[in-house]
Amino acid sequence: MSSITLKITDKEGTLHELTTEVNPKKSLMHFMRENNLGIKGSCDGIAECSDCHIYVNSNHELKEMSIIEEMMIDELDSQKENSRLSCQLGLLESLDGLEVEIVNG
Repeated sequence: MSSITLKITDKEGTLHELTTEVNPKKSLMHFMRENNLGIKGSCDGIAECSDCHIYVNSNHELKEMSIIEEMMIDELDSQKENSRLSCQLGLLESLDGLEVEIVNG
């Protein structure tokens, strides 16, 4: 199985460069929770909260947002053009080198 490296900046501004195995069934949110990076995800990954809000700071092509994800992000005061819910991003090979910043958590 192949692995990817993710660069995650936590809410305190500390950069964590972590490697994980590719697993499309596992979300970025779950990976960050397992690594104690201060992300909550109250809805446990079904896009019904915004506790896993992140900014994507790299130019990776991500899957299109669902209508539900768009609605959740639209309600956030902290939303930006690069906002996503980390629960909606699976650990795909195409995310190797992804750089994100935790906003809510």
